[in-house]
Amino acid sequence: AKQYPNIKAYNLRMQAMNFSKGCPGGKELRGKLLTVKEVVEIERIMKEFQQSLEAARELPAVEEEPPKQA
Repeated sequence: AKQYPNIKAYNLRMQAMNFSKGCPGGKELRGKLLTVKEVVEIERIMKEFQQSLEAARELPAVEEEPPKQA
């Protein structure tokens, strides 16, 4: 965003919302982005989202047991 000062916050917000589709936590991210009007806020929210994805990746995978047959 800093490299291209002519890009509007609306366009960045829409790109961020499209990017988050299908990502874990994407629904919450899109909810936060709906009301943002400043590029600085978009950057902050996206950094938080990136950190949450990285934290989730570091957690050990939970192995589910297959359903027991009766």
